[in-house]
Amino acid sequence: MKKLGVKGYGKEPKSIPVGSETVIDMYPLDFEEFLWANEVDEPLISRIKECFQSIPKQLSKENKKFQYSVVKKGSTASKYEGSLQWIEDAGIITRCYNLSITELPLDGNAEKDTFKVWALSLKI
Repeated sequence: MKKLGVKGYGKEPKSIPVGSETVIDMYPLDFEEFLWANEVDEPLISRIKECFQSIPKQLSKENKKFQYSVVKKGSTASKYEGSLQWIEDAGIITRCYNLSITELPLDGNAEKDTFKVWALSLKI
């Protein structure tokens, strides 16, 4: 959609520049587009997707912690911890750590290798 001139630019008296304006509807990136924009290779994108797609299974089980073997049978933390970090850095999930004791400071009592993963709710 092209318009001749632009409304509301500048201070009073508002001036209208010569030329045209192109209106483009823009939307936020989905997670895969976010990875492409960060130049992540396709093989790594598929290890990250596997990790992301396992989250509902992880939450539906009574496990006390995130299990990398649920992502793919026989997998370990060393294979998927980077993928999980990508998803967390993108703001899609958060980790909830188990505590060794329930005293302040909570972060100081967190067991870094024992956590559950929760999807963050997005506000629009």
